[in-house]
Amino acid sequence: MKTAIKTSEGTWKIVEVEMPQIASDQVLIRVKRSGICGGDLHHWRKPVQKWKNKSVTMAFRGHEFSGDVVEIGEDVTNVVVGDRVAFEPLIGCGKCPYCLTGEYNLCPDLLTLKLPFLTGFSEYAKAPSFTLYKLPENVSYEEAALLDCLSVAVHAIHRAKVKTGDTVAIVGMGTIGLSTLIMARKAGAKVIAIDLYDSPLKVAEKLGAFKVINSHREDPVKEVKEATDYGYGVDVVFEAIGGNTDIVPQCLDMARYGGVVALIGIFEKPLEEGIISKVQRLEKDLIGVYNYSIWDNKREFQIALDYIARGEIDVKPLITHRFPLDKINEAFDVAKNKKETGAIKVMLIP
Repeated sequence: MKTAIKTSEGTWKIVEVEMPQIASDQVLIRVKRSGICGGDLHHWRKPVQKWKNKSVTMAFRGHEFSGDVVEIGEDVTNVVVGDRVAFEPLIGCGKCPYCLTGEYNLCPDLLTLKLPFLTGFSEYAKAPSFTLYKLPENVSYEEAALLDCLSVAVHAIHRAKVKTGDTVAIVGMGTIGLSTLIMARKAGAKVIAIDLYDSPLKVAEKLGAFKVINSHREDPVKEVKEATDYGYGVDVVFEAIGGNTDIVPQCLDMARYGGVVALIGIFEKPLEEGIISKVQRLEKDLIGVYNYSIWDNKREFQIALDYIARGEIDVKPLITHRFPLDKINEAFDVAKNKKETGAIKVMLIP
């Protein structure tokens, strides 16, 4: 079968490898769609690295995928050959206190079971059967490949306790930010969308944002406050950028006194000075959002799937580009150069 291997220079090379051999509790999947994640982009063009003393090509290689079950292990009972499935890539150890209480996103060994799998940047992938979700007929492979991102948004809304009547600002209109917009609107909130580029802001408007702000041309703090009652700011701010940005002080300034700032983006450097004083003096809650887990005794991945299946939300506008697997480097170029391409979610078709 064909699979994409990261070279020592950081680019992708398509090679022929043997089909994965499954264990008794695993399933072999013919991959139909695989999304390029922000985590994939972060590691792209970087040399092959060491992780926990193992040489790995990429820790997040193609984890947003869906496909057809083509083979099952002898102990598998939850799916059968021919089932259409989505893959949940968040896999904990299953033994620590966090996993046992449903907070498996906090597992200290969260990646230990994920790394050995040939995943979505391949024609075929294997996975433990418990990570698979059957797709209703009305849910497409592409929608299913967005479930990882949408589940993060579901968790973010739960963590920040967004409710009907809240006003919310979301900074960063990538797939996660737009997914959070979708879920905030589902929760009954009014949403202000903020980004550097016009193309994702146009999508945000279509998804129901009542105000969009291009932070390259406008002062986002000023614009947010002018759009809220008494100029106090919003109830909740979701930060969905991370990286090397210095965005957190701005996010805190957008929130009203007693408001919430939820950090979804993964930061690569320490937070700025002066943040603690803003949090303490004005009683603003600064909270972390990391992936997703179980909420009210139900997996948030399943909650996200149910929203799509019932037709309560539409994630299709998030998909902007599609490429065959052998054009993976071109696909990554398009996904990385959002300003020029207008890319949001780029899908690979193995």
